[in-house]
Amino acid sequence: MFHGKKQILSMKTMTTQNDFLREYLPWRNEYLLVLLELEQLINNGKCKDCGREEGFICCLSCSGEHSWCSSCAVKAHQHNPFHNLQLWNGKFYESNTLWDHSNLGAMEDVFAHMEGDTIYETQLGLSNLVIVHSTGVYSHCVSWCQCPEAEKDRHLHLLKAKLFPASITRPQSAFTFDVLDNFLIDALECKTSAMSFYQKLRCFTNNAFPHTIPDHYRELMRVSRIWRDLVNRIRFGFAHESDRSPGPGDLALYCPACPQPGINLPFSWKDTYDSWLVMQRYIVDGNFTAQHMKMKTPEDDVSLADGKGYMVTEGPYETHIIESVEEKEKSSCSNHHAVNAANVQRSNLRATGVGATACARHGCFVPHAVVDFQKGESIHFYERVNQSYHLSLPQSIKILPAIGKFHLSTHKLLCFPRFSLNFITGAGHIDGKILETLWAPFNKISPTARSMTLSHRQEVLDDHMRDSNWKKLVRIGKYPLFPRCQL
Repeated sequence: MFHGKKQILSMKTMTTQNDFLREYLPWRNEYLLVLLELEQLINNGKCKDCGREEGFICCLSCSGEHSWCSSCAVKAHQHNPFHNLQLWNGKFYESNTLWDHSNLGAMEDVFAHMEGDTIYETQLGLSNLVIVHSTGVYSHCVSWCQCPEAEKDRHLHLLKAKLFPASITRPQSAFTFDVLDNFLIDALECKTSAMSFYQKLRCFTNNAFPHTIPDHYRELMRVSRIWRDLVNRIRFGFAHESDRSPGPGDLALYCPACPQPGINLPFSWKDTYDSWLVMQRYIVDGNFTAQHMKMKTPEDDVSLADGKGYMVTEGPYETHIIESVEEKEKSSCSNHHAVNAANVQRSNLRATGVGATACARHGCFVPHAVVDFQKGESIHFYERVNQSYHLSLPQSIKILPAIGKFHLSTHKLLCFPRFSLNFITGAGHIDGKILETLWAPFNKISPTARSMTLSHRQEVLDDHMRDSNWKKLVRIGKYPLFPRCQL
């Protein structure tokens, strides 16, 4: 008997969304009363810690119900300076900050060396610092420690406190490590732009009047680029060896399942396996949604990871494009609209799209193999290689041309027996268009990356391709091919 019967029964007892809404309706008024009670004065206005002073301060970030006086609120948040406090004004709770209840606020304990609960008296004055956290944007008055063993460079002082400075020479704003991690994950999972992410933080701070919150969008843009570069160098081991710098494609992940001698295949594989069985299968495809506009001042562009990921190094590739003979004629074979539209000249674009290489079976991007298109897809590959000073092919490599099954029907009838994947030894049951599934999420970031600088766009595209490969790497062997059956 097939064991799936138990699964079918469990699906019948599963609560649907409509079932949950029907359960909620009789309790709606009760839920409203609870929420209104939470907006009333807590603990009859008495401080829950000292019990003597009036407790008119509550915290939305702390768990449970709390009411504090000014001194107890500051003491309770010495190590939580980014919590959202509210003050009872006689009628309702309104937004408030630690700064309003202390001369220095709670942030002074972060920047000064502590001895018990006291701070050394030797201080280097006070500074106003805007700190951006995942819960909002905060203004704090901080005291810079002047102890002999303290860090003299303020930007390093902030960094050791897990605050990333927005300036090295004169930091006046900083971003917590937490908010930078949140931004990178939001960008990867939700395809959120930096503008939308910072606007969300402003709404977290003051949802009624977000325009009154200081605008540090530009600081977020430059700090997040540096943070991404540092995180990648740490994850790939280059931070642990300061004398070693990443080379082309060294900050990229490759497919873990494709045959790689010395990694998942013995060096003597030729003695055990047939060559067609362990043949590496790659596909190349273009994405003409990932366009890039021309920059006003390209000479001012600064790169942090040029050619270290999936995009090729820009300098040699540009030289190759200039030296190559660009004869773009409309193909008489294929009438696919994407190719024809890509060959149209657009004077305002630096790149009309990108061309990528991925393994045909698993859909992992190949490191240092993604390029920008200036007009369209190149269909004379061998000719371009022979004419270029920068391109070369190993003598042992053999390229078998083929056409993906989706596009094959738009070609001539003669192309079917010559380029169909059904007749190529070692191709297996693949459609040859797995890159199309990778372009779908990729296209969500294309409008944002379109107007970035060349280097910034390259870093963002590398990050999304790296994330795509990582997800395949950790999920590729999670489930068996067939579910178990009980006979």
